[in-house]
Amino acid sequence: MTGFPINHASDTAVCNASNELVGKHNSAFANERILKQRQCLRVVPIGQVKYEWKGKVDEFFVYGYEHKVYFKDYPQKCCCTIL
Repeated sequence: MTGFPINHASDTAVCNASNELVGKHNSAFANERILKQRQCLRVVPIGQVKYEWKGKVDEFFVYGYEHKVYFKDYPQKCCCTIL
């Protein structure tokens, strides 16, 4: 039995990566029997925020259902709350 890749995603890069993963797995374990294999595709919301502060234009990202923030170079270390 061989694994079944994800082929219903709207993004072809996801389908291609899944095909590649299953192919590598099948060739790496060619003499083994696969009992069960599953891939799960999850959607995570991501928001991009562009701003200007003290003359500098930059961006940060809000992601996930908990609204976590990724901010590569946060400009100030105190006095800021993101809701």
